[in-house]
Amino acid sequence: MSIAVLVYVGSRSSWHYKFKRISQNEFPLDRDVVTIGRAGNIGLPEDDWVSYIGEGHDEIGVKKEIQTSRFHAQIVREVEMFFLEDMGSKVGTYVNGKKLGKPQEEPWKVRYCHSPDYYPVREPRIRENNKGRAELKHGDRISLGQEIYGDAYAFEFRLV
Repeated sequence: MSIAVLVYVGSRSSWHYKFKRISQNEFPLDRDVVTIGRAGNIGLPEDDWVSYIGEGHDEIGVKKEIQTSRFHAQIVREVEMFFLEDMGSKVGTYVNGKKLGKPQEEPWKVRYCHSPDYYPVREPRIRENNKGRAELKHGDRISLGQEIYGDAYAFEFRLV
């Protein structure tokens, strides 16, 4: 049976915001399903808010904030293979710089601006478009919310 770990390789600071260091550098993938997110098995900081100025819909010029999902992604072991799945996050998941799921229709500073149709129509569409799955290979780089967080939440997948 393959043994794997995720190694935190993210930057300790980012131009987007003041990043609070993840408390651990290596995370064993010792279950069939390991979740990543603010409430996941691999926990991201609760206070990871990014502030920005809205650029669309009803919030042009309005100060906004966004953060990672409680359950952003998961790594699933299937026999000897590992898969990364975006669980419908708001900010997307990337493997080696390639986004899982479908491309989003709007730039992120527009995408998260509220309008009357945000919660009933646009947010569910954003989350659905981010859902995706990729097989992981030794050395793959995983980034959560790369478009927003840069390298703050970057991990390397390793078979050991």
